[in-house]
Amino acid sequence: PQAGATASHTYNAAGTFTVTVTVKDTANLTSTATKTVSVSGTTSPNLIGNPGFETSMSGWNASGRAGVTFSQSSTARSGTFSAVITNTNSTTVPECTLNDSPNWVKSTVPGTYQISLWVRADTPGATLKLKIREYTSSGAAVTSGSSTVTLSATWQQVKFPYVVSASGNNLDFNALTLNSAPGTCFYADDASITGPP
Repeated sequence: PQAGATASHTYNAAGTFTVTVTVKDTANLTSTATKTVSVSGTTSPNLIGNPGFETSMSGWNASGRAGVTFSQSSTARSGTFSAVITNTNSTTVPECTLNDSPNWVKSTVPGTYQISLWVRADTPGATLKLKIREYTSSGAAVTSGSSTVTLSATWQQVKFPYVVSASGNNLDFNALTLNSAPGTCFYADDASITGPP
């Protein structure tokens, strides 16, 4: 069962698969559709060196406002730890941000990158934006891409494809919530950037 109108599935092996989707409305009426999909066997490695925050917080920081911190948490989606971003102020802050530092992708290649992060919150309802910003090697902003999700108390994946504008650029990965109340902003786990095959 899915909470919304879209669903996703990751296949662990190449092959041809039959996908069946059944929808049910509020009157309990259903409709089913079936489609065959082909999954290729080429996968790119994760370019993030510390995707699950298992041994440390290296490669990441909590950029944004004073009083926004991050640390390891035992509230993990997979493995033992995740990252937790917290607003330690007694008032609402404009944003809580988890940022890769330094950038995991320092020299892009032509093609499409797949961007992904698993997130959750203690209190549902805030909007989280997963964002990639592309910069030239001299630091000039080029373009960006993003996807948003409404945080819930259960883990959910936010992801999107990003087509780079040129070779040799940097990609800045960050996840953020706006107008963050005091306390836990969000948890993050299993961050991923995969490059063109």
